[in-house]
Amino acid sequence: SCPLIASLQGEKEPRGADAV
Repeated sequence: SCPLIASLQGEKEPRGADAV
């Protein structure tokens, strides 16, 4: 999940998943 989406959804995922 992207940092923005994760924040909105209340998730706590590393930004590495969003990094290209």
